Amino acid sequence: MTKLIFLILFILFLSGCSGGRKADAPSMSDGDAAATDSALNDAAQQKISTFSLSGTEKGLKKWDIEGESADLLSSDIVQLSNVKGKSYNEDNVVTVTAEKGKLDQKTKDMELSKNVVAVTEDGARLTTERLNWNAGEEHVWSKEFVEIEKDDIKASGTGISGHPNLEKMKFKRDVKIEIAPATIVTCDGTLRINYKENVAYLNDNVRVKDERGELMADKACVFFDKDKKAIKKVIAEGNVKIKRGENITYSSEAIYYADEGRVVLKGRPKLVIYTMDEIKDKDGVNTNKKSNKGL
Repeated sequence: MTKLIFLILFILFLSGCSGGRKADAPSMSDGDAAATDSALNDAAQQKISTFSLSGTEKGLKKWDIEGESADLLSSDIVQLSNVKGKSYNEDNVVTVTAEKGKLDQKTKDMELSKNVVAVTEDGARLTTERLNWNAGEEHVWSKEFVEIEKDDIKASGTGISGHPNLEKMKFKRDVKIEIAPATIVTCDGTLRINYKENVAYLNDNVRVKDERGELMADKACVFFDKDKKAIKKVIAEGNVKIKRGENITYSSEAIYYADEGRVVLKGRPKLVIYTMDEIKDKDGVNTNKKSNKGL
């Protein structure tokens, strides 16, 4: 009898220990598995080896963007590296590259940064350190310093906006146009340049300077000769001042024909001509001493 009771108690003891182990083991195993699965899922959502996105309109491709690697910062924001994008137009294709890019998949806004370069098939080239591009709306803009060069005509300034094909661009400030070999055009206000029509519109304290002299005005319209890669004509308005050597011409309007070196003045023009003696006096030179030295 005693042996029977001992046997029953022994069996119950074994059953209790076995049940405890079964209750504890699944709890630890399920928790570890859930944590591991979650970490793997997060890693898969946050890192993508390659990325590409494109947009079409009426069955035709309008743009595409790709990156060598991508980080998913949120459900809509993607951080790209070594970015390459293209904008397809009827008569031109623009290729944009940058070391970094941030894409909003919802709005299609792309912020490109570090060594940003945009090149068109017809020879225009844009360089900057930061450029915003909305492929869907076909619009580019930047608050940084930007240079655009085409047909040996380089336009630069801080803050731009325009079409991705670079045909029509607006510069906001610090504007400068350089035309080989030695023509410089600057202004304190905005510059709107149309490379397709070869014309630029400048505002506020405009200065056009070449080897012949300098033209100053409140605003000016500059026409380019695409074949000669030079200024063809300048129409200046408002407080026009033309300086050639020491002689100065004033008028309210002027048209400068660069090929001929000819100026047409409008609006009560006034010409101020300095004699050699007046020039020397103005520069603080003793005219008598100068004349005697020449004899």
